[in-house]
Amino acid sequence: MSPDPLIVIDGGLACNPRPTGVEIIAQEVLRRLLEEPGGLRIRVYLPANASPPFEMPAGVSIVRRPEMNTALRPAWIAYQARRDRPSALLTFSHRAPRWTGCPVVAIVYDTIFDTYPDCYPPAVPERAHREVAQTCRVARMVLTLSADSAGRLVADYGLDKERVRVISCAAGDIFRPGPVDREALALDFGIEGSYVLCIGRPDRRKNYSRVLEAVEALRSEGAFDGRLLLVGPRGSLAGVDDSESVVTTGYIEHDRLPALYRGALALAYPSLAEGFGLPILEAMSCGTPVVTSNRSSMPEVAGDAALLVDPESVESIKAALQRLATDAQLREDLSRRGRARVAEFTWEAVAARVRAALVDCCRSPAASA
Repeated sequence: MSPDPLIVIDGGLACNPRPTGVEIIAQEVLRRLLEEPGGLRIRVYLPANASPPFEMPAGVSIVRRPEMNTALRPAWIAYQARRDRPSALLTFSHRAPRWTGCPVVAIVYDTIFDTYPDCYPPAVPERAHREVAQTCRVARMVLTLSADSAGRLVADYGLDKERVRVISCAAGDIFRPGPVDREALALDFGIEGSYVLCIGRPDRRKNYSRVLEAVEALRSEGAFDGRLLLVGPRGSLAGVDDSESVVTTGYIEHDRLPALYRGALALAYPSLAEGFGLPILEAMSCGTPVVTSNRSSMPEVAGDAALLVDPESVESIKAALQRLATDAQLREDLSRRGRARVAEFTWEAVAARVRAALVDCCRSPAASA
């Protein structure tokens, strides 16, 4: 009897102790692939002195890469893969290594750097475009998070439809409804009373400035007496960090986010573009109403369980927030629909789609470029 196929996984992104979106996905998927290998033998490539923040199952084969410059890591992965001779290689990075001697499955989370290059440091968008273009050439299969992103890979990079799959995303188990402790929110985060929550990296694409305009208009009209709470890395907050209507927290550990979701009037997520929009599911899991964009990937994530707005219209954002501030029945209805919506998104299902892609690659193991 032939042995189960060997899969090697570049698990470096799963080792970040302060994970954000991409690292969270890597951690959640890797953990479930290791727990339920589904007939695959798995070997994980990890950094020299780091591991994922979960207990590795007994018997998992691990290869430690030496400390090296980020630019050299794909070459080391390719070298090690040629030594291990796996049936397929999975990378959580959009930079698929070349010359691995096996089919490569790579995850490309989005191509927002093409649409909003000004939201990134100089030279990053051009480099990311080249890297994704290379991945679309050399990977046997490209995985992405939404149908919107898949369509952009096909249209903008010439990727065959048969070589791209949507794996979706999910909210973690810690995101669930629960009591709201206003005193703790004030003590831990400096926020008192009602607030609208925004989560994400502070750049123009996140659209914080328009949310602030909407909140300030509601405050001036007496329709809302709360503030805007911005959660994410401090930096250029697009002109919103000097307003008395705003509280900024900086980075918040992942396990502290549920309390912020539960206490919010709503999550305001009218981003101009997203590869998926994970905070939408996290908020819904906590029973928090969501206001999000009517474009990009967000409608396919939110379904009918959120208020969809034109992200370029302050009036549209304001009207949605005003409805939530004044209509308790609407808040309860959105909370109920949101909890039903998130039941359709699980990490087990995401990992199963990744596993299926790897199995399919093992069945047709022509070497990658």
